[in-house]
Amino acid sequence: MGRLSLVELSTKYSSGLKKMILDYEKYGEREYFVMYKEALDDFDKYVEKLQRREKGIGLPKEWGAYTALWLADEDNRILGGIRVRKELGSDFLRKIGGHIGYDISPSYRGKGYGKLILKLGLEKAAQMNISHVLITCQSDNFASMKIIETNGGIFESEIIDKASNRSIRRYWFNLDSR
Repeated sequence: MGRLSLVELSTKYSSGLKKMILDYEKYGEREYFVMYKEALDDFDKYVEKLQRREKGIGLPKEWGAYTALWLADEDNRILGGIRVRKELGSDFLRKIGGHIGYDISPSYRGKGYGKLILKLGLEKAAQMNISHVLITCQSDNFASMKIIETNGGIFESEIIDKASNRSIRRYWFNLDSR
């Protein structure tokens, strides 16, 4: 895999992030393309938005403050992103959103990066003094289920997200026991 680490977004990663965003567009993954596309127009403004969201400023209803980090290699390529929330302050987060959300660029999937980004994200959660971490995934996302379970996630339940009518699997991690 080479040397990989979780990094905060800065101008040195601008090109790497833009390539990741275009990869989502190329593979037709609209959800992630839309989530990141504003960085294509104004990278600095996008970084400022992430910094505000870490402070809880300018968040959509039902969201909580989160820290956004990026899995980067030694060539400043961005392989994926992870968001860690310290608190689950809404019903949506307690049921559907969870503490951690992550994604791997389509070109880098199937190479162990999902497992690594979640492992590093759980380490970050422990540093943030989060002892019990909820992670969810769609029930038909077998790759994510495997990543979560390989990292030690304990299946709790499966529920229906009424907004999307999709089945969601809920997993817990006890970071006190690590």
